[in-house]
Amino acid sequence: MLLQVIIDRRLLCAILILASQLMYAQKSYTKIFYYDSSSINNHGTLSVDSNYTGSLFIQNIDFEGQDSWNDTNSKHATFPHEANFSKTVFSKTADFELCSFSHNAHFSNALFDGNADFSDADFNRDADFSNCIFSREANFENANFESQVSFNNCQFLGNVYFGEGSFSKANFTNSVFFKDVNCNGYFFEYATFSKDTFKNNLDFSGVTFEKGVDFSSCCFNSSVDLSDVTFSKNANFRDIKEKGECSIDFTEARLPIFLDFSYNHDLANEIDLTTSDFNTDGFVKKELPKNDSIKYHYINLFKSNITKFHIDYIHFRLVFYDSKNNSSLPNDEKRSIYEQLLKNFKDRGQEDSYEILDKEYKWFKEPIFLGFLEWIWWDFGYKKWLVFIWTIGFLFIFTLLTRIKLNYLQTSVYCIEIVNPLSKHLFWHSFLYTVSIFFPLSLKGKNFKSSGFGIIYVVLVYLSGILCVAYIANFIIQK
Repeated sequence: MLLQVIIDRRLLCAILILASQLMYAQKSYTKIFYYDSSSINNHGTLSVDSNYTGSLFIQNIDFEGQDSWNDTNSKHATFPHEANFSKTVFSKTADFELCSFSHNAHFSNALFDGNADFSDADFNRDADFSNCIFSREANFENANFESQVSFNNCQFLGNVYFGEGSFSKANFTNSVFFKDVNCNGYFFEYATFSKDTFKNNLDFSGVTFEKGVDFSSCCFNSSVDLSDVTFSKNANFRDIKEKGECSIDFTEARLPIFLDFSYNHDLANEIDLTTSDFNTDGFVKKELPKNDSIKYHYINLFKSNITKFHIDYIHFRLVFYDSKNNSSLPNDEKRSIYEQLLKNFKDRGQEDSYEILDKEYKWFKEPIFLGFLEWIWWDFGYKKWLVFIWTIGFLFIFTLLTRIKLNYLQTSVYCIEIVNPLSKHLFWHSFLYTVSIFFPLSLKGKNFKSSGFGIIYVVLVYLSGILCVAYIANFIIQK
């Protein structure tokens, strides 16, 4: 009973202070404590400056549908419960610097005609800025969004500053930024900028995307600075549009495991990923199991103009899938991507990358057994000197086999005049017998003594020799 009286007296005092200030055409509620829900929704226009500096709104506050506010100063204000500013028109400066929103904050469909200052504000629950119009500067420097925040379908007519702000689940889908955008903060969850339009410079240098980021279907009209960005898991740049002097800078960026650049068939300028940081362990590597590491970054180039991409095949590998339709690619599409990227490497003089990709492509084209033979024989033509090793190997193996049956081969299968199977130097004569069959361009019919298994062995030695001689000749000619 005593507590209720104290509360009622405090409430009465607050009302009296409010009434006295209204009599003097002031709306200063500095450090007033609101113990009940405050609602001014659809009650007309507050035509003079409103000052809520340091106020503590104990329960829900509802300003929904307020037609127009002039300068609004809520600096240091605390909103322990739900705050509703939906459809509010802020005709001058809206100052929410250092405010604390402990519950959901609703600013959807609000119009900020003046500067909007949410710098150093704390949003502990969901924050909804969807469908807002920011006519002038929007300042969210160092703001902290601990839960979901939505800037969907917003229009930012002035410069936008996020500084070193931190975001949990951030969604900026289908928004338009007419001036510069600056952010070097931290995104703890997946960040979505899909279908956004950036008409001026976008500076995200130094940003960390812990769970990935989506820039799919974005339109960039000027420079995009993604230097020193730390990506993690995946980054989606599918179907982006470049206009004017647009350039995307990935200098010293720590790239994710998966990069989706599919459906980029109309890029205005080159995208260079070779200037990224491949030496520093980014956040993505720290997420992997102990003793594991990121060896390659997998990039999707399906239906893209591959001539506009500058990558290497030392740090990158192709991945084949249709992310828009969530389906795998047929083999002819894979072949097309391989061949376009091979041409890209060849035109740029990237010999090492060309070799690695060409080998991968040949493994893809050939049946496994044939691919294995071509690889082990001369590494798909990139180690032609292996032919000499194989030639020496064949001669040695056939000499050992011939030595076992030299007398039989010489007297009953194929006779060579200079070979004496009864000589004390049996290995040497076995070598002479093998060389005499291995290197000649033809075998003499009169030297055959009989048919059978021995003939098969002689023909095998002969054909092996023909194969080796042909590859050696090819090697000499190409030299």
